[in-house]
Amino acid sequence: MGDMKIEKGFTLAELLIALLVTSIVLSAVATLAHSLGKANEVMREMGSKQTQFRYTSVKLSELIKHCSLVCARDADTIAVWRNDDNNDSQINKNELVFIETSPDRDFLRLREYSDTSVVALSGVMGITGSTPSYTTLIAECRNVTFHLDSEPPDTRFVSISFEVFEGNAFHKYQISAGLRNGMENLVNQTGSGLIGDDD
Repeated sequence: MGDMKIEKGFTLAELLIALLVTSIVLSAVATLAHSLGKANEVMREMGSKQTQFRYTSVKLSELIKHCSLVCARDADTIAVWRNDDNNDSQINKNELVFIETSPDRDFLRLREYSDTSVVALSGVMGITGSTPSYTTLIAECRNVTFHLDSEPPDTRFVSISFEVFEGNAFHKYQISAGLRNGMENLVNQTGSGLIGDDD
């Protein structure tokens, strides 16, 4: 008998099984990569929002702690006399900071003016004229609420709460601070103005 060569190789069935196993493994790897990418994206978003919250918390806490007076408020705004920068015992527009939201309560920002004109305590909320500058603290949130221990100008403690969407859910945040060195002694007995020629 002659030498018979036996060819060794893969049958069609073996190749199909190998392709099927390979496709299952590659599909699992692709799913894992996609899941890790989504997790990283969510973590980056949460990290960004946490950084934004920390900045907002420090900014508002320092503003309230070191302000001279919480002057006035309405449903969407708190007016804060930041400091008597020129030591004239009067409120100047550029010494005011307005912590505000919208009627929809969906952002938190600061409003300030560069104009140095004097403002009566009773007229703080009706400021007109010069163009304000805005600093957005939280661009997208909901249910912004201002809580004061008592109405201005007797306010000594301010709390601001809001909800931010992160990680597929809304999370509630609160920033609270008390005034350390208020200038309530400059407010007249009726609370409508400052002692002297403010009004």
